[in-house]
Amino acid sequence: MISPDAAVQRFLELAVELCDAGSAGWSRLGHNDTGEEVFWWDALAGEFSTFVGGTTPRNFSPCGLCLDAGKTVLVSRPARVFTYFDDVDVPIAEALIVPVHDASGAALGTIWVVHHTDAKFDSNDARVMEELAVQLELALKIMSDDKTHKWEMAGKLTLIQDTDHRVKNTIQSVAALLNFQARSCKVPEARAAIEEASARLGIFATVHELLHAKGDDSRAVDIADIIEKLGEALRAVRSDFDKHISLRIEADRILLEPGIALPVALLVNEAITNAYKHAYPNGQKGEIFVRVARTANGVRIGVQDDGVGMPMGVPEGALGLSLMRSLPPSSTAISQSPPIQEPPFN
Repeated sequence: MISPDAAVQRFLELAVELCDAGSAGWSRLGHNDTGEEVFWWDALAGEFSTFVGGTTPRNFSPCGLCLDAGKTVLVSRPARVFTYFDDVDVPIAEALIVPVHDASGAALGTIWVVHHTDAKFDSNDARVMEELAVQLELALKIMSDDKTHKWEMAGKLTLIQDTDHRVKNTIQSVAALLNFQARSCKVPEARAAIEEASARLGIFATVHELLHAKGDDSRAVDIADIIEKLGEALRAVRSDFDKHISLRIEADRILLEPGIALPVALLVNEAITNAYKHAYPNGQKGEIFVRVARTANGVRIGVQDDGVGMPMGVPEGALGLSLMRSLPPSSTAISQSPPIQEPPFN
């Protein structure tokens, strides 16, 4: 399918061919840098094709005469009046000019053909040019609508990017405040709780970042990306005091809607954090293994460790367990699936 821009050029090439002319052009009515109304030679065909981008004044040009008359005009040897044409190496013997208007009747410019020899235009040439003018009006409308659509889309993109920036700044500000509070807190238990809250906030930030970094209209995120970024963050946080514990992640590439991906990530975070805190007392070495697998029925996520297991004295109201039990059924169903059959440890 030919584009509107290419259609304009094709109309001019047809004009040259059908009218047996030397050149043809589309002169768009507009303004120059000083605000003067001029005709811009936006498209040309034939011997004048090298003059694309040139201008002629609206109030002193053959095209201006055409718009003033409001109809097709024939001008012989225009250089006798419009002396600036003397600077053009190719002479204009005769010009047939047709006005072009939009649907409201406002002038858009003119379409024209010229002879560079003593040949003459006739009534058939005028009918051809007037029909091409009608087709040109349609092409120009399509081009205008396309530009309007692009402007609207650009405006929407700017709004989305601005909102994205504001959300990101808000998350970063809250995370910075939590980190500041953690550093200034003298009570170890309170400090640990604040750091865990900051880690949970980081999951929201990760999902938000992945969602808006995709560069397309889909709302799905790759759960493997989230789990891997979560693992990197947990390793960094735990590296100072849990060097004896390793964290291994194997994740299939699976797209999930944010409403599912976010609680799943929170669930995995709580499970890994609990394993770090409780599975390896007294500096015991070990490995936490996370497996994200695609199954026939959907997705299975398992978090396993080779430590001592859940201590008997963990209170029912512990924050981590409470969060895990409060997550939506879609995510807890994944967490409560049977253990992955492959052995996670060597």
